[in-house]
Amino acid sequence: MRICTSCGHNNSDTAAFCALCGNPLVAGPADNSDYTQQNDRINFDFSENNVFVSNDEYVVATLKNGIVNNILSGEGIKTEDAVLTNKRLYYNHKTGIINIHTQEEKVNIKDITGSKIATFNPVGLLILSILLFLVGFIGLFAKEEEVAVAFIPATLLLIVYFIVKKSHLKIEYAGGSIYFSVKKYGQKNIRNFQKCIYAVKDHLSER
Repeated sequence: MRICTSCGHNNSDTAAFCALCGNPLVAGPADNSDYTQQNDRINFDFSENNVFVSNDEYVVATLKNGIVNNILSGEGIKTEDAVLTNKRLYYNHKTGIINIHTQEEKVNIKDITGSKIATFNPVGLLILSILLFLVGFIGLFAKEEEVAVAFIPATLLLIVYFIVKKSHLKIEYAGGSIYFSVKKYGQKNIRNFQKCIYAVKDHLSER
């Protein structure tokens, strides 16, 4: 797999130039971006199920959140998929178990007006949790049971920290916006996804 350093698009191992932007290619590491590892499978699934609007569409980049990840992230019982193609952004959102609500959006890349990453990181909770863990260890080694009880609130605070900590990618387009939880993704991968959006947008505007 050869990944374009300009737009982030995945190309075949034998490609000399990027199929999306035309940039010369060099072989890159297979783990360059987490969100592109399953693009070939997703390409097949979407094409087989006629999800793509046009027959000549192909996957450029993807983001995915499963139920387990969203529950652990405090986002609730839902699944999310964001698939960026060379023409559109597809967003699928499903919530609930008994009463299931499904939302599907297809946004033309040309209609996307902007994007931003919003994060909330309650570092104070993390620091307090670490301090309580230290107090608990001190009490444990000093054989003072009352002090060692600090492990309980320390653990609870740590759990709350990971639940409350948020990171979202907001993609704005004419008539609305899409919020996608990107808590499990690194900043580099999210920025690469943003770059892919604008690379496709620039490519389409040059036609």
